[in-house]
Amino acid sequence: MTAVRLTLGVALASMAAVACTPMHSRLQPYRDCPAAEAVLARRARTICSCLRADQRLPPHAFTTDGCSMSPDGDWSDCCVDHDIAYWCGGSRDDRREADRRLASCVVARGHSHGFGECVRLAVRAGGVPWKPFPWRWAYGWEGLRGYEHTPQGRDAGACFMTP
Repeated sequence: MTAVRLTLGVALASMAAVACTPMHSRLQPYRDCPAAEAVLARRARTICSCLRADQRLPPHAFTTDGCSMSPDGDWSDCCVDHDIAYWCGGSRDDRREADRRLASCVVARGHSHGFGECVRLAVRAGGVPWKPFPWRWAYGWEGLRGYEHTPQGRDAGACFMTP
């Protein structure tokens, strides 16, 4: 029994140390069009620089899969912006704000507040930073990064107003 626990512990520690970071976008047109992917990557870096006052950017290139684990409906652009925030990482409050912005964006596309709340709750449950999934909070950083301190009083929504 002790050997089984040790093996499971080593396996979990290995997953946590490596974590799964996507290396390529899976959403069209970014998957097959290098020019579109480059424009989106530039936008992601600009937004992340705005979100992070210290200007440090994640070491892994930005990637998106659209709306992870769900269909990419008419709200897939909302999911791409949400992916930018999740790639960039930040504080617990930053994540909460990113999830709130995602739900608001889905509602602005004409979906019900109830549906927007379901989307928000799904990403709250599935995007925690300590799970080694490619859609976790701060997925652009090495390993499992967790939450960090970020400056208070900035308007994260304004960062997403960049062209």
